Amino acid sequence: GNEFISGNIPGNPDGAWITPYIVSPHDPSHLLAGYQHIYFSNDYGSSWYSIQGSALQSGTNLIRIAMTPASTSTIYAIAENQSNNAGRVYYTHSFTPGNTATFTLLSPPFNGKVSDIKVDPTNKDRFWLTFSGYGGPQVAEYNAGTWTQIKTGLPDVPVHCIEIDTMNKTMFIGTDIGVFYMDTATNQWQAFNDDDKLPSIEVTDIDINYSRKELWISTYGRGMWMSSDLGAIGDTTTDTPISVQVIPYA
Repeated sequence: GNEFISGNIPGNPDGAWITPYIVSPHDPSHLLAGYQHIYFSNDYGSSWYSIQGSALQSGTNLIRIAMTPASTSTIYAIAENQSNNAGRVYYTHSFTPGNTATFTLLSPPFNGKVSDIKVDPTNKDRFWLTFSGYGGPQVAEYNAGTWTQIKTGLPDVPVHCIEIDTMNKTMFIGTDIGVFYMDTATNQWQAFNDDDKLPSIEVTDIDINYSRKELWISTYGRGMWMSSDLGAIGDTTTDTPISVQVIPYA
């Protein structure tokens, strides 16, 4: 059966239009959900408490939360954009289950509507942001105090999500017109859909099924898609096109 575990969160808060939640990479029974607070559960959602005890940004919902396998005590969160169009990243490196933690604000040195965050799976002090506006940074890297824009090869379109293949470190992003990946040979973004089967559509999320070596893609209004050719990314010895196919509803 189904159970709406969000109803167990104290005060039954309202979240963003798509309320973010994650399963901890360290323990599958640990869940985190983002509202104005970040709520934590250590029992698959049966009970929750606020990690920081007060709203990270009063009156503003969170749109993304992230952790990394590199640290059990690190959490990142992205707040909804403010009127000044400045992105806001909150983070802590001191979280322990059962206790509250102090979060620090980190603002990128350029304006843009932040849409997603991905933390380096081997380095808690390094992460990537995507931006969903036009004429802005699109993708940016933060590495121990240094910011770098990564947009070579991208058309001027919004970027909505990012995923990293932890096996070979390939980065994938979802845009208004499909999926792109970072070609490490040229250090620029390339279109992922070589066989033109994926429609030119807004990609809302990306994930990887490692057991099947598949990239899974959700779109706005055109269903879910997957590719089973991740091993061919960056392989200059093959000219096999990347095959993308729709995932049918049951």
